[in-house]
Amino acid sequence: MDALVLSETFKEEIEQYAIQLEIYHKTKKGKKGRNVSPPEKPQANIRFLGRNIFEHILLHLRRVRSAELENTMRYLNQK
Repeated sequence: MDALVLSETFKEEIEQYAIQLEIYHKTKKGKKGRNVSPPEKPQANIRFLGRNIFEHILLHLRRVRSAELENTMRYLNQK
């Protein structure tokens, strides 16, 4: 569950960065005289260890035992 929360949080940060970047480009085109700094790119949590979101979740899903898989899927479906 922690892997899903961590991944979802990082995904939201990336989406916010994309929105801010789009606003930055529109502002820069519209007002050429101003010095507007670009938004800061989000940094991945150290717990990702160089993996992307999908690899991180897959790693944790593979750690679930086969006998517990059905209960785990039910739990995740409720969230």
